Amino acid sequence: MNARKYKGNCSFTVGFRRIQAVNEIKLNDYLTAVVAAEGGTSAPLEFYKAQAILCRTFLMAHSTKHATDGFNVCDGTHCQAYHGMDNRNPDILKAIIATENDVAVYADTMLITAAYHSNCGGETQNSENEWLQMLPYLRSVKDSFCMNTRNRNWDMKIPRKKWLDYMAKNGIKYNETDSLHSIEYSQISRKCYYVIHDDSLAFRKIRVDWGLKSSFFSVKTDSTGNVLLIGKGYGHGIGMCQFGAMNMALRGYNYKDILNYYFTNISVKKACELGIAAFN
Repeated sequence: MNARKYKGNCSFTVGFRRIQAVNEIKLNDYLTAVVAAEGGTSAPLEFYKAQAILCRTFLMAHSTKHATDGFNVCDGTHCQAYHGMDNRNPDILKAIIATENDVAVYADTMLITAAYHSNCGGETQNSENEWLQMLPYLRSVKDSFCMNTRNRNWDMKIPRKKWLDYMAKNGIKYNETDSLHSIEYSQISRKCYYVIHDDSLAFRKIRVDWGLKSSFFSVKTDSTGNVLLIGKGYGHGIGMCQFGAMNMALRGYNYKDILNYYFTNISVKKACELGIAAFN
């Protein structure tokens, strides 16, 4: 691993055949590192403000997520990426200070599930498509702001037999007398299921099983009989599309515009107004 720099104090314990390091750090220093890790270091200021509010909201909502392990949150995608200090862009700290103590809430009092992802591919998706739970503020929105950006499009070629074997393993019937085109499926707008005849398979499961960038893809075939997955986006597609939000900021939208575009009927409040004790 490359060397990383951390502010604050570190404590170390040994157990379960590993060394566990816990970094005790001030909130703004932590958020500076998280926003840099999650949002990159070359984005506009208003994007960083929106990202900072989401990262702060996540922390406030999950501050006891690892209480039984002896710390608040971990440094991986299970919580939020935290790779130590990154001071390459001073706008990140400016954004955190400008939105200090701000969190995103639904119905004026409820901390939202502060979801975000790299690129939605042109349309975010409802929370229940991926997580089963319907959250009223995580509704699908069309997004033209992430067009022509990195991670917008992708594809994967799969041998015909391998794909048919996979379908059979998952209960999708296919007759050899059927045209290969019968397994094609166009996902122009986001759907939950890949449907063939009377059978179906969740796009989310396909994404996980094949390690795909997203669950927003169509199934095509080529002249040699291979199956082509033509995909859009990167990540789960719920909440704020980071590339779309960056472009919104570049076009003059402020951080509240960005958050209200990707989340339905939310507002920004001070954590202290909700009775949430501030972290030091």
